[in-house]
Amino acid sequence: HTGRMPLEDVALEALADRTEGYVGADIEALCREAGMIAAREGARTIGQAHFDAALEKVGPSLEDSTCEFYDRMARELQGVGRRIREDIEGYG
Repeated sequence: HTGRMPLEDVALEALADRTEGYVGADIEALCREAGMIAAREGARTIGQAHFDAALEKVGPSLEDSTCEFYDRMARELQGVGRRIREDIEGYG
């Protein structure tokens, strides 16, 4: 027995949309909580309702301001990369 429980009818893309701001540890906690909820119910699979209930208990670690900071940094780094490519092409 591996201790793993299969998923049944879980909308993974929708779940991914609902977990913005979640870091890896948050996702792990969410999955563990969904599994615990399913186990307490005596279910043999983890379903969408289990994840919905787990989302009420497990929240994201990242705040909106942190996500905005990383988005801003990514845009700035893209601009730096573009300028470097232009400089390299200018030497050719």
